[in-house]
Amino acid sequence: MKARLAVLSSLVLLAAPLAAQGGGMGAGRGGNPMAMLSVPTAEVLTEQLALTAEQQPKVTALVAAYDSTTKTDREAVAKLMEAGDMQAMRGNPAMAKVREARMKFTTDLKALLTADQVAKYDELYPQRMGRRPGGN
Repeated sequence: MKARLAVLSSLVLLAAPLAAQGGGMGAGRGGNPMAMLSVPTAEVLTEQLALTAEQQPKVTALVAAYDSTTKTDREAVAKLMEAGDMQAMRGNPAMAKVREARMKFTTDLKALLTADQVAKYDELYPQRMGRRPGGN
């Protein structure tokens, strides 16, 4: 009985960041594939990470750069997701470009943040667009 309670408690704790992000539904399950491939907006990051007035324009520029440089690739991946063609996504050049751009965005963003803000970001956005432990 205690084990079940522990498992249920863990699931609730894991679901909390998804609820804070406004969902967690993936493509093919009612989610928006383009939103899933996007980075959080500058407004959301400002609110969640308590960005300073100095940080805000820099973060806005990072988000805009990600959005503009990945738009075509995100649209291509979203079409595959909507079609449910997950196999075609593996090794897809567009997906690789989106993943690479996401990693660059995250690295550049973290360079602008304080240690506390980085910890909060990592809590809210764990391993996005990357392989999850135990997955193939």
